[in-house]
Amino acid sequence: MVADGDTYHAVWGSDAGLHYATGSLDPATTTQAVVTQVTKTPGFGPSIALVGGEPWIAFYSSTSSRGTVQLATPNGDSWSNDTIAEAAGCDTCRTAVIDGANGPVVAYSNGGGGVQVASNDGENGWVSFEVDDAESTAVTVGEGLAGVPTEDGFALSYYARDQVTIATSDAQGNFASDAAGEISDGSATEGGAGTSLAIG
Repeated sequence: MVADGDTYHAVWGSDAGLHYATGSLDPATTTQAVVTQVTKTPGFGPSIALVGGEPWIAFYSSTSSRGTVQLATPNGDSWSNDTIAEAAGCDTCRTAVIDGANGPVVAYSNGGGGVQVASNDGENGWVSFEVDDAESTAVTVGEGLAGVPTEDGFALSYYARDQVTIATSDAQGNFASDAAGEISDGSATEGGAGTSLAIG
């Protein structure tokens, strides 16, 4: 969910597809929320951000190793849905679409095998680069992913090995990461596992 002035924008996925809702944050409003189906494809690990005032929604098409990362954007009264990366999903894999300082990006975990960030350079379409690599199939990196814009770029939080990691980008696209804290073994794969962060 994101807020813009007195309006909220929310997204959720289920076996019935991916849905979007918008409405007023005024508790006294009598106007009903407007709900639309973005796609009939089940949406896993969805995220939403406002880009140029429009809602952009990223999600996995599947929790399996044959999943893709999809990006849905408004197209008149309907939605355009594009595949922007091949990536495995998982039960606690999340996407993070962010309106960053250098343009919108979509962060995602490749089935817990590392964190990738996709951006559109306008010439080659959506291209991904690696932020953090698991380096071993015995280690999970990137589950419970969350992201926010920063003054210079964007920041990510996610489970990595036995900790929660914060990774930040600068204006040149360079990344630095640091441990926010240790976690108990198995925390990243528990039902509902996730991280979040806010920039002050």
